Amino acid sequence: MTAMKNELRTHVMVIIGERIASPPELAKELSADPEQIRYELKALLKAELAELVFEKPVRGTVEKFYRATVRPRLDQPEWRGVPNAIKGDMRGSLLNIVVEDAVASVEAETYDAPGNAHMSWNPMLVDQLGWERITEVLRGALEETEAIKQECAERLLDSDEKGTSVSVSILAYGSANEARKAGPSDAGTGQGRSPAGEKGSANGKANEAKSKRGNNKGPRKTKRPKRAPER
Repeated sequence: MTAMKNELRTHVMVIIGERIASPPELAKELSADPEQIRYELKALLKAELAELVFEKPVRGTVEKFYRATVRPRLDQPEWRGVPNAIKGDMRGSLLNIVVEDAVASVEAETYDAPGNAHMSWNPMLVDQLGWERITEVLRGALEETEAIKQECAERLLDSDEKGTSVSVSILAYGSANEARKAGPSDAGTGQGRSPAGEKGSANGKANEAKSKRGNNKGPRKTKRPKRAPER
């Protein structure tokens, strides 16, 4: 999978993974040199990551159209065999594509155009079993999404409809935020007190001090009744 190690090649792979495209179309969309696009396609063909779909005569020449044979991702067994340097390049390239695509969609006000658009971020603290369950759910969602994509491609080819361009991104990764922790708050561990607890404690001490002051006054004097004046 070293065929995916540079950014331009990754961009080409993403586009032909979305739809069938020719080198001139790719060069125009990516603002790249057509010869460089052909070079990247040749590398993808050699790696069996792309295939020629059909050819069409255009102004005295033949324009070739390609599509991806796999998604621009690696399964876990393949990923473990990729050198770390290439892993970093692939992650960076794909993440840049995801962010640039989403930001461009928001700026062009097309993000909500299809209806029911989705955006979420869910930071959490998990154990190993929880992480395995999450990745299993996401893997299933990815496979189902890919199946829907293929079904749409077949229907669009049969009907000759244009279709609607959408993007589906799935991310799950180890966070750099090591400050997250599970368990009760400091108030529950006895390491601190809540404002309410501090207030209650202060009131208790005040009452105790007041009681002590009252006890130190000594015996109370009994007032004698006044004698009525003699007549």
